[in-house]
Amino acid sequence: MRYITTEFEIDDLFQFDNKSRRVVCRKDDKIINQRLIYILSEYQKKLDEIENKHIYNCSQIKEILEGKQKEEKLSTVKEYMEMYIRKLRKEGREGYAKMNENTLKKILQITGNITLQSISPLTINSFINGMSKLSNTTKGINLRHFKACINDAIRNGFVKYDVHPFALTKIPRSNVRLLDLTIDELIRIKSINTKQKKLSLARDFFYYHFISEELIWRT
Repeated sequence: MRYITTEFEIDDLFQFDNKSRRVVCRKDDKIINQRLIYILSEYQKKLDEIENKHIYNCSQIKEILEGKQKEEKLSTVKEYMEMYIRKLRKEGREGYAKMNENTLKKILQITGNITLQSISPLTINSFINGMSKLSNTTKGINLRHFKACINDAIRNGFVKYDVHPFALTKIPRSNVRLLDLTIDELIRIKSINTKQKKLSLARDFFYYHFISEELIWRT
């Protein structure tokens, strides 16, 4: 529960009638009551004009009524993730953009096209339950994409949360798979010729990490 204070004060509790909700037993009680009625009517107008009241808590509604906070522009998950995906493509991250498109499809399938402001830990929990038939790897990928998009929306001022939607979420780890590589496969990896710097770094990192782990194990 939150309260909005006014400029008016009474000297004692008997000067306020709880039944009529009015100030009494004062020389200026009529003036005070008229002023309070006007103030309350103005607050009521502001309250009636707030769209989607359910997305705000008491503190936020109080600040909106007092003019300390503006109403948030509502954005749906679909709208924001599509904008986020376009940004990824502009950065040349086509592969990651396509993965996020798959995540968006899964989000819409399970939660529907909800607003960013309405997302809560319960929403994320429902999303996880809706992916019960998927592997831990796929669940983890979808959750990381969803979380990254929400964090991006927070950074860009599209939404604020008292409790982060992922505050109670433990993202499942991928199942560890132990794979043996043949000598020919290792040589093929080492011999990959690419002009892309990222792929080149990935190749070198994998090869030298694999060799160093093998040497440590044998030692």
